[in-house]
Amino acid sequence: MFHWIDRQLYTAKYGWAARHATRVIAISESTKRDLIRYYGIGEERIEVIYQPVQERFYTPIDGTLANETIRRTFPQLPAEFALYVGSINSRKNLLGAVKAIGALANEQRIPLAIVGNGHEYRREVERYIGQNRLEKWFYFLDSVRDDNVLQCLYTVAKFFIYPSFYEGFGLPVVEASLQACPVITSTVSSLPEAAGDGALLANPTNIDEIRNAIETLLDKPELARELGQKGRNYAQKAFDPSVQPKKLCELYRSLTKD
Repeated sequence: MFHWIDRQLYTAKYGWAARHATRVIAISESTKRDLIRYYGIGEERIEVIYQPVQERFYTPIDGTLANETIRRTFPQLPAEFALYVGSINSRKNLLGAVKAIGALANEQRIPLAIVGNGHEYRREVERYIGQNRLEKWFYFLDSVRDDNVLQCLYTVAKFFIYPSFYEGFGLPVVEASLQACPVITSTVSSLPEAAGDGALLANPTNIDEIRNAIETLLDKPELARELGQKGRNYAQKAFDPSVQPKKLCELYRSLTKD
């Protein structure tokens, strides 16, 4: 995703910083492994401290109220839809989600609401949608600036899909999980950490796996509800906003003692 000169500059800057820092904070175990692998940082110098999401997401919204907000804000959306939230770039693999939904049988296909912005890659996704006459199944919601509306979307959506090729953490997965929204995400990088046991995982390069995960959630509503509740329980515990700042403060204090 980056030009050659940018890669050289980032590698030089971050590599130097990581090698010279007394301690390095990684936002996931996956990032910790990457630091060890690519920069040769000793494991004992790396502290994993997860990112809590914005505080509002830890307090669920009433489902009826969320529905009313979505109907008022996005009258074009159908009653049932899946949700994608994130930048529209090649790393996030929105096209993988689009292809998987397009591969479903017509009677089973579910519309996808897409929250995010992009340029060249978005045009690539839109070209695919147009070439395959799938326009009525995809809704680009460019105007979401209100976190209350975003939380309502997570609450109302049938499931959240995020088949990214790589994430340092995966904040949208946690935001969705906290609303008990069933999650489909990738088997790679930090995403299994972000999702815990409240998600179906698929190889992001395998459209059939992503499609099968979608079919599973649509065919088994009880399982979808169970996964949603598991996801909420996991996210509330693993990413407790009262715990992570304490870990950060403890790390700073340990440095002053050293």
